[in-house]
Amino acid sequence: MATESLSRIVWIGTLVLFLFYLLIGGLPFSSAVVANVVLVPVDISNHYQFWKLVSYPLGPSFIGLLLAGIAFGTPGEEVEHFLGKQGFGLSLLWVTLGVAVLHVLGNWGSDIYRLTGLEHLALFTLVGFLYLFPQSSVRIFFINIPSWFVLTFACGLVLIQTVDAVATQGHSVGAFFTEGMFTLVASSGFFHARFQKYRFLLGAIRTFERVMFRPQHSGGHARTGAAQSLPVQQPSARSVSQGGRLQQSQRSAPAHRQLSDEERLNLILERISEAGYDSLNPDEQRFLREYSHRL
Repeated sequence: MATESLSRIVWIGTLVLFLFYLLIGGLPFSSAVVANVVLVPVDISNHYQFWKLVSYPLGPSFIGLLLAGIAFGTPGEEVEHFLGKQGFGLSLLWVTLGVAVLHVLGNWGSDIYRLTGLEHLALFTLVGFLYLFPQSSVRIFFINIPSWFVLTFACGLVLIQTVDAVATQGHSVGAFFTEGMFTLVASSGFFHARFQKYRFLLGAIRTFERVMFRPQHSGGHARTGAAQSLPVQQPSARSVSQGGRLQQSQRSAPAHRQLSDEERLNLILERISEAGYDSLNPDEQRFLREYSHRL
């Protein structure tokens, strides 16, 4: 039996959290639950409650629940498909830890600046979705909204929350960095280093990747770097867009030209952004999975 995707599990957990804070959040025991999951820097510096470095996303945050409800639907499932279930889970864990460590270090010893909510995990997922599918849209209440607008809306909500924390609650200006900026920058760098879709940005990223993440050869067989041919397929009904125009993402590739893995990946991602993942043939889908597992 097929297992549930991690994104779907997180989405269901978001719904459970929403119901918890909506229905029983005002009961006496709920305050004890919140106190033991939200992250306050003094909890780490003085009380060594290190579990809060990963538990704070469970804390109450209307903006976090709203963005998570959007991000871990279709966007999360598409990003998870590219990263794999394990890779997607580890990425969310690293984002959680990275933001928590920055929060604690930037506000060391503070007993008022709380970190809580799913905002950062939602931002990471939305950045990845927009990077991989720049022409995509997200369906919200029967309305298709462009993914770039959804990400901009998410950033705006986080910015408003941060300005309020600085202006009315006395938090330091460092909140502008820890409350979203770090997540946006780190997420963009991660997805670009992983998939290398936009060629005008590839120079420095490729150099860094070749130095730091050069794959190892085992048993005389190279796992990556081998040139592979990408046959040019005849146009089919699946390559026709909803507007009736033919999408030919590989029209510029000669029939017998040997393409590197990076060039092949760029062509496949271009086709996905134009015609969707279903336009790929089984060989190309298998190549994406294998390429993701190498990194």
